[in-house]
Amino acid sequence: MIKFWSLIFLLILTLFQDAYADDNISGNLDITRISESTTTEGEKDISRSLNQNYNLVLRKDLTSRIYFTTNAGINMTDTDGTETTRLSPQFRLNIANNYFNANTGYLLNETGLDMFGMDPDQTRLTTETWTSNFSTNSVKYPNIRFRYDEDRTYDDLSPNTTDSLSKYYDLTGDYTYKFMTFTLRHTKDNDYDYVNDADDTTTVNEGRLNFRESFWDSRITSSGTYTITDTENENVTPTVTTSTDTTRKDLVFDAGLRLRPFKWSRISYDYELDNTDTDTDAGADTERTVQAHNISIRGDAELHKYLKSWAQYQKRLQYNSDGDDTSTDTFTLNFDSRPIETLNTNLIFNHLINKTESETQSKTYSTLLHIIANIWEGVDLSVDGQINYTDNIVGDTQTLSKTVNSDLRLKLTKTLTTEVNYITEWTDTESADGTETSTFNYTISTDVYYRPVRSFYLHFAYELKQSEDAEDSNYYITDINWLMTEKLRFNMQYKLDENSNEDTAFTSDLVWNMSKIFMLRFKYDYDREENTTLTKTHTFTTFLSAKF
Repeated sequence: MIKFWSLIFLLILTLFQDAYADDNISGNLDITRISESTTTEGEKDISRSLNQNYNLVLRKDLTSRIYFTTNAGINMTDTDGTETTRLSPQFRLNIANNYFNANTGYLLNETGLDMFGMDPDQTRLTTETWTSNFSTNSVKYPNIRFRYDEDRTYDDLSPNTTDSLSKYYDLTGDYTYKFMTFTLRHTKDNDYDYVNDADDTTTVNEGRLNFRESFWDSRITSSGTYTITDTENENVTPTVTTSTDTTRKDLVFDAGLRLRPFKWSRISYDYELDNTDTDTDAGADTERTVQAHNISIRGDAELHKYLKSWAQYQKRLQYNSDGDDTSTDTFTLNFDSRPIETLNTNLIFNHLINKTESETQSKTYSTLLHIIANIWEGVDLSVDGQINYTDNIVGDTQTLSKTVNSDLRLKLTKTLTTEVNYITEWTDTESADGTETSTFNYTISTDVYYRPVRSFYLHFAYELKQSEDAEDSNYYITDINWLMTEKLRFNMQYKLDENSNEDTAFTSDLVWNMSKIFMLRFKYDYDREENTTLTKTHTFTTFLSAKF
């Protein structure tokens, strides 16, 4: 049962309805009551829950640049007689001007607190959080950003079963000079576990250089990022102390080659470097280096007034100090055609070769056709067809797959629209021993949309799936959305899955916007599911919300 003080909170919301804007006071409450009945093989189980959330916010502008906010939040739950509580007051001070932005705040989170006559069935747990942020706004000089977070969590047991402290520091500075940006960053994360007398500290120092510059009327563009990161971790327990120092170097570089020597051509070269060096006090030092070269060459051509084309070759070489070297070659040929305004076609041929240590592992050939046609007003058709052939040389298998995906949309009248989608997939795989496996499946779906007036909407959907290696399945969905009045809205959905179990789901939802402050919602859900046992579930939900 909702306590009497909940009604007092409602009264406060009403009294502040006209005054809150001038006083910078806002608040909200959410009360949810759920009753669920589940029947399994004739045995009935009933569950009831009540969830209450109350929140009050005050903002005060001390000057045009300085203001503070306070927030008091209360949450209480009662689930089948098990009660929980949470109190979370918060305070934050903000300063902002043309030179810097700063803010600091404090948050207290209390769970399991005896309040308002509730005796919670949980251990009292307290979390105190301090946060501070500072950043400068400068165009000529380096910018600095600082962040500090502190969390303290403890319970009221003696001795404590939970007692920890976490501190986090983050100091970052960056400076932009012409086409280069320099960044330095230092972070430190300390976690103290007072119960187990453990201390874990992670320190990260990072330096980064970014650059980007264009030459020759932007025909050549060079850009890159070089980063050095040093990470130190130390873990201290009553019995042992361990430490790890990891240095990582990352380089992504365009090597000055992102060229457009002619309007119809593009050439690019990228270089990537990832070097990681790890030192431990146990002597298990490791070093790993990965390098990659990426080359791309593309040419565009207008073959006809209604036909455009482009061809592209891409190659990636990757060298790994801990593993095999790999390479990938990709050839692509693309055709685009728009002979009339209502017809768009696209045809793509693709060839992919994967190699490991210069030995070919697999070859893949693919063709994709994409068509979009507006046949006439209110009739739209799209078709996607794809053929893939993969020769797995290592596995000694060949796989051929075909896919067709078509979608037809018909606007029958101003109020009635239908959409039909058909997908078919066929796959054939041949192994080295001569065995051949084939699969075929298709899916057909239909959607009907009916909107006689703006306030009423009906949607019906049907889908049928057939597959060689699985049972056929089909389902129906009906949706109704009805804006009964300006303040009353009704939604309903019915779903029937006609598989071997014939699962059913039904949902109805009635929303009443009582005023600018209050909203009342009623919801009913029914689910029928049959696996090894038959389960029926009825759920009634009442939701009251208020905002001011």
